[in-house]
Amino acid sequence: MNLPEIIERSPAQHYVARPRRSLARKWSDWREIQLARQSLKMAGNPGLVLDLPCGAGQFWPMLIEKPNRVVMAADNTRAMLEVARKTQSPEVVAHINCFQTSASAIDLDSNAVDCILCMRLFHHLADSSQRLAILREMHRVTRDTLILSVRVEGSRAHLDRKTPIAGHRYRFAVNKDVIEGEFRASGFDILLCRGFIPGLSGWRFYTLRKKTDDNPLESQSAVGYFDHWWNLPDRRPDDPEEGGGGTQYVQGSAVESPSLVIKRQTGHECRSLAFPLGRSAILREIAAYHSYRELGIQVPELIFGGVRKQQGTWQALLVTEGLSHYLTLEDWYRIEAKKYWGETTHQRMLQRLARTLARLHDARWQHGCLYPKHIYIRVNNTVLNTAVDIALIELEKSRRGWRTKTVSERDLEQFYRHRGAMPEQDWAFFRRHYKHSLALARAI
Repeated sequence: MNLPEIIERSPAQHYVARPRRSLARKWSDWREIQLARQSLKMAGNPGLVLDLPCGAGQFWPMLIEKPNRVVMAADNTRAMLEVARKTQSPEVVAHINCFQTSASAIDLDSNAVDCILCMRLFHHLADSSQRLAILREMHRVTRDTLILSVRVEGSRAHLDRKTPIAGHRYRFAVNKDVIEGEFRASGFDILLCRGFIPGLSGWRFYTLRKKTDDNPLESQSAVGYFDHWWNLPDRRPDDPEEGGGGTQYVQGSAVESPSLVIKRQTGHECRSLAFPLGRSAILREIAAYHSYRELGIQVPELIFGGVRKQQGTWQALLVTEGLSHYLTLEDWYRIEAKKYWGETTHQRMLQRLARTLARLHDARWQHGCLYPKHIYIRVNNTVLNTAVDIALIELEKSRRGWRTKTVSERDLEQFYRHRGAMPEQDWAFFRRHYKHSLALARAI
């Protein structure tokens, strides 16, 4: 089955001739690219991406921001591909591999790409069978994730609502429950859903992850899906923690692998200017994991993260690898590790911690829960040297601030109040090296 004829008849030149000089149009384009970039980050910054349909190449400059990423772009008409090549700069076009194909019959092998970016397509599809056919074809081609935009309405009464636009095409609004059911029927789980303007706009950006019937521990790109992790028993279930409007279980040592840590949340929500109606707190934590890694700050390896709503209540999952051979800063002082490792290694630990936090705060990131039990330490003895690694966990309250000074003061004040057995002389040593490291970072 080919794409609907209504799309094939659309003149390619009309696509780029639409007025884009207004401030509203520029902001709309910027917001769309921003959401696509965030969705790619949530998908793990895939290395091989297919942009289908690519249109006039609006997303190409954003897609090649990662220097090692391979970008393939396809569209249903050769004319649109020519328009895209002429619209984008030669430097951008040189990094794009273009070919003509249909979204319902993609000319690629199964599991050919890491991720498919599908923007501005599904709002042209009124028929459920058309959407399902395309979704199943994309499920065949992608190895891991699918990112797409959809125009949704909140009730079934709006299922067939359509809005005429230039070129005799229509934008169809699909019921949210209907389209999400089609995602699941096609073999996808919903990893993330974001509104174009949260609470106001009907446009939604979905990040979908491909389900797999294989062993979910065989690869990090297909590590299982929500129900598998939600129902997985644990050997050591901790007592639930109340707060944040819900219940949280942080459970370690999964039956299938003793090195996994599973966090399950029910009803935890956080609100911000970007999400005034609230969203699951774990979504913020997943985003922080990716950002910390980009800064070179060690965090546990993210195995799986996802959210869903059950009867109006958020259910959220975060599965990470355990930090083997690490001990917390709290345990470091409890077991008096200084006597075991020596004064030199102890000072290296404090210096490494100071550099790690300085790098975090220089990027205007606030940890938000900087307790000794959330700071992990590993000492690596080699023939030539003794290295110390620092890792941070519990990033649920992490957020970016406006000023380095503000996030620094808040984190360090919290750290000082909860430092426990850390003596004043160690705190003074740490603060001295922290100020020096922060000054160096800001001077670069």
